[in-house]
Amino acid sequence: MESARALAAAGDTAAAGSVCLELDAFRSEAAEYRVVPAADESFDRDAARIRHAAAGRLVRSAEEAMADGRARNAYDQLDLARTLEAGYPGLDERQREAYAEALHRIAILPVSNQTEARGLGMEVTDLVYREAADRVRRRDFPFTVILPRSEVFSRITLAEANDLDRSDALEIARAVDADLVVRGRVYALSTESRRDTWEGSIFRRVAFRDSSGRSEERYDEIPIEVTGMTRRVTLRFEFEIRETDGGTTVVSHDEPLSAGARVTYTSYRPEGDCDDYVLASPALKRANSASASSRERAWKEHCGSWELPAYLETVQKGSRRAYESSMRSEFHGDTESRPVILGELPPAEELAAVAVRHSWEPLVEALRRLER
Repeated sequence: MESARALAAAGDTAAAGSVCLELDAFRSEAAEYRVVPAADESFDRDAARIRHAAAGRLVRSAEEAMADGRARNAYDQLDLARTLEAGYPGLDERQREAYAEALHRIAILPVSNQTEARGLGMEVTDLVYREAADRVRRRDFPFTVILPRSEVFSRITLAEANDLDRSDALEIARAVDADLVVRGRVYALSTESRRDTWEGSIFRRVAFRDSSGRSEERYDEIPIEVTGMTRRVTLRFEFEIRETDGGTTVVSHDEPLSAGARVTYTSYRPEGDCDDYVLASPALKRANSASASSRERAWKEHCGSWELPAYLETVQKGSRRAYESSMRSEFHGDTESRPVILGELPPAEELAAVAVRHSWEPLVEALRRLER
């Protein structure tokens, strides 16, 4: 306690208050072990006086911060004052005022779709509301509130968002009492596709017994054709965050997005155990190792990391021909290196939806920066 008294006497009430907090923490920890220091009225009286003085200095500093327009700094100082003396006069009212001043109420408008992919604007809008609202929590974003979707959408429809200009956006944001408004669009969608075919043969090991009853095996060569299709889409996602009071842009973001899909398909249906199938028979490897290696390279070029037995086993279980929207998640990974076994590529609009699945991330990061 002597160090706290000395700091207070020197005029450093903030440091003295910190020492008092450390002493309180020590007492609490000691109490957990049933160690209770002897009562010292003089100690408690001096500690209360020092804490009150330190809290008062923080409150005065917070008032200066509020006058300078630094409401968040004021809130943090008042929060620290509360740890020193929770019942400091007027603290609750001051902190409520600082919080109200520091708070960002954010209106997120529907994302404009300036592509030919139907529903893409709603796709991104849903993602932004679901993911951003889920992550903007009081603990991580104490000064950010995303206004309810229903409240914002009562002022504008998705179709109207496609023709919304800056002044309209600000008007809507002011109508819902927002401090900031987020306006975004998806645009510049392009797609390219190609088709390739691997025509070759594979070998199936067949076990049999010769005329004397001995176990033998042979490798039957089987023709096979594997069709591959690849599609890639690219587009751009842009958003801006503006202050509703004055319309100043505080964040501007524009980035390219892309997604690719590769599928392969064969009409061949394997029989028996798929582990019996190989790309090159032992005899071919012995006679022409270069040809065997060429077969393996060609297979990998068309079918990526698929091993022949695993590929054929998947086909054997039931090869799918037509793409369905429920398959979209299968194209979230790297299908260039491991194609999806399917007879049809996802449409461009489905791949566009894959491309935008992380579009909410830069917005959350922008909101995080605005918190600081």
